[in-house]
Amino acid sequence: MNSFVIDAQLPYRLKKWLTDKGYDVIHTLDLPLKNLTPDIFIADLAIQQNRIVITKDDDFLKLNM
Repeated sequence: MNSFVIDAQLPYRLKKWLTDKGYDVIHTLDLPLKNLTPDIFIADLAIQQNRIVITKDDDFLKLNM
């Protein structure tokens, strides 16, 4: 089953909805810096934990990961 990390622009209730469906989900609000977590940290976390990033932020395309 897929695991996800949800970026700051999306509501925390999306995490609850996906969790209720059985997915492993982290929202930026769960992280130490909360919604101030830098994109590069989110991208690194996703790579390290094999997660899919859910975001509306087109800056992720510029990370060249």
